[in-house]
Amino acid sequence: MQKIFVAGKLLEKTEEVLKQMGATFWTGTGKISEEELKKGAKDAEAIICPLSAPITSDVLTASPKLKIVANVGAGFDNIDVQKAQELGIAVTNTPKVSTESTAELSFGLILDVMRRVSEGDRLLRTHPEEFKGWAPTFFLGRELHGKTLGIIGLGQIGQAVAERAFAFGMKILYSGHHPKEVAQKWDARFVSQEELLEKSDIVSVHAAYSDELYHLFQKETFQKMKKNCFSSECFSWKSNR
Repeated sequence: MQKIFVAGKLLEKTEEVLKQMGATFWTGTGKISEEELKKGAKDAEAIICPLSAPITSDVLTASPKLKIVANVGAGFDNIDVQKAQELGIAVTNTPKVSTESTAELSFGLILDVMRRVSEGDRLLRTHPEEFKGWAPTFFLGRELHGKTLGIIGLGQIGQAVAERAFAFGMKILYSGHHPKEVAQKWDARFVSQEELLEKSDIVSVHAAYSDELYHLFQKETFQKMKKNCFSSECFSWKSNR
């Protein structure tokens, strides 16, 4: 039987299946350390890990029987892929598995801020005496219908967000490396990032991490935006190795 080391918490049903296969589980809390990985995976033929697990060159080298590293997530910045290739170790990920969930979360944040849902909840929980009954301008939010959503990075998640925005009657701008034909079904317009920042009521970032996007949003970036513009960011991050 192949030895599998699971380096993080998974769904209960998944863990049940892996237990039947004789998998070994890391039982710590938070983020597994490099030393814990070396110890747990030293005889493993397979590692199943979350994005927070640092699968470094040292971890891979310390696991001479290792054949595959399976990342639970779309990204793989936490894995030294080059070293894995040198050692003949396969690396897999789960693309698209979280596309809809991330888009829902992103749009939930947009609705929350624009309609002031969390603000109202906090008010009623902490200062209920301030609520004197309904009034036309009390906690007045902003409608999404007719507003302009600027999407930086129209990949799978960006497209899923655009689909939701279109259903809400929003205008859509997007920026990236090049125009995309799929954007036509949402009447989305390809523009420069500068124009997107200047014209959007909401900016939603869904670009895959790259060095050119490091510190994408700085003081000067925010100064280009409309007054009261809201920025939502749900994108891949670079882990610390």
